[in-house]
Amino acid sequence: MQQGPNADKAAKKAAKKAAAKAKKEAYKKGDVAPPAEAPVAQKKSKVDKKKKAPVQHSQQALKSFELMFNPNAPLATRFSPVIALSTAVLCNTAPDLTLTSNHKRQECFMGTPSGVVLSGDIAIARYIARTSSSGTDLLGGDDEESQGLVDMWLNYSSEMRASSVEATQEELRKSRIDAISKTLDEALSNQNSTYVVHDYLTIADVAIFAVLGFSSSVIDDINVKYSSAIRWVKQMSSSSALLEAQQLALSIGRHTIPDANSILEPLEEGMNALEGALPGRVVTRFPPEPSGYLHIGHAKAVLLNDYYARRYKGKLILRLDDTNPSKEKEEFQQAIIDDLKTLGVYPDKVTHTSDYFGAIEEYARQLIKDGLAFMDDTPQEKMQAERLARENSVHRNQSVQESLCLFDLMCSGKPEGANWCLRAKIDMQSVNGTLRDPVLYRQNLTPHHNTGITFKAYATYDLACPIVDSLEGVTHALRTTEYNDRDEQYAWLQRALGLRRVRIHAFARLNFINTELSKRKLAWFVDNNVVR
Repeated sequence: MQQGPNADKAAKKAAKKAAAKAKKEAYKKGDVAPPAEAPVAQKKSKVDKKKKAPVQHSQQALKSFELMFNPNAPLATRFSPVIALSTAVLCNTAPDLTLTSNHKRQECFMGTPSGVVLSGDIAIARYIARTSSSGTDLLGGDDEESQGLVDMWLNYSSEMRASSVEATQEELRKSRIDAISKTLDEALSNQNSTYVVHDYLTIADVAIFAVLGFSSSVIDDINVKYSSAIRWVKQMSSSSALLEAQQLALSIGRHTIPDANSILEPLEEGMNALEGALPGRVVTRFPPEPSGYLHIGHAKAVLLNDYYARRYKGKLILRLDDTNPSKEKEEFQQAIIDDLKTLGVYPDKVTHTSDYFGAIEEYARQLIKDGLAFMDDTPQEKMQAERLARENSVHRNQSVQESLCLFDLMCSGKPEGANWCLRAKIDMQSVNGTLRDPVLYRQNLTPHHNTGITFKAYATYDLACPIVDSLEGVTHALRTTEYNDRDEQYAWLQRALGLRRVRIHAFARLNFINTELSKRKLAWFVDNNVVR
């Protein structure tokens, strides 16, 4: 018996529903990428086109997210996070990623703080650029034509990337590189531009470079007649941001850059390699407080920092961490420099945290404006009890304007501001006590040995250290294991302020017996002429 049109319609509807359900189940299991949402076309008014509302970039958008990949996927897709990582480095968000693997997925994917899953390197790169205050130019700026060109090149790179997975034969690989090089050369020559869109770098450049292999070695496969393409590849290969992203991407795949360590001396026995270290680009620092003389307990720290700086052909910064004028003297500063010479340590640069007091003050104001810090006059004993009991301060929800006024009052040196301090607004319920709204700034009217009476309030080490480390270009901060709990606080501050990430390496302290290591007591020996 022949079925009627209604029966056909019902059968098709049931089949479509079953297919959709099967696809949804496959996505949940991780067998397929998440379905893309269809873009909704919106008609813009002339007023909207002329004047766009400013994009509200949230520093918290990149507070924490998870980037995942398939370690068994083909090489072309295994390193696919390289565009996203490059974008993060270029935006100075310094990717502090939790990297895990999922063998069921071919593309990398990322979970955002709100729980949304983004699939694909380019989609993740766009998200990072859009949620970063410095990522506008990477997407083509505010010019709609430039944005269109960036999108066009991203689509082209996606097509080329899809074909590269199947291009396993050498002949097919070279043919693909030749096609991309020709297209690239024509665009650069016709536009007479430095990069594929304009005279500034966009994620379109990074995406095309990734398809070509993300390496200067691809030049050997490019026809010499494509001079503009060769020039562009050389320029991309020399970018320090892309080098850092390459190192991150390769470490994800548990590989290392070929021959990266061949120019280095072998590691001393018992020493570990620095994570993500690139020869010639490593910067370490030794940041003693000039509140006393160096003793044997400091030797391990400074010698480790010096060893890694020399081993990686990098630089060592001696930073005198002078954030507490009540304890510090110029005499101690000079003694520290002289004692390092005795150890055979000659820093490439000597700096002071006080060189950055103005910048640190502005970063503190930024935290307040972003709703991430507040002013508090709770007595110290009560504050300690509240932190222990995980209870919020009564001032925690004060307005931004009130916090700024009180911060200015504290910094003015007036008596009315003496009891106020600046506290970070992190997480009073955290099991990590250092995240329970730590104090970042206090008033201190003692004249500073470097800045005199210019400043009346000073940042704590907890605030100053992550800021200055980032500003000075430190790549690896070596800290003793006693700072392990504070490492999470250090990373939070760099993320909250949009600063470049600094990698932390922990090492154990040396404990001495029958040895006096108190700075106060050692100073007594000097003051009483027992020793020089």
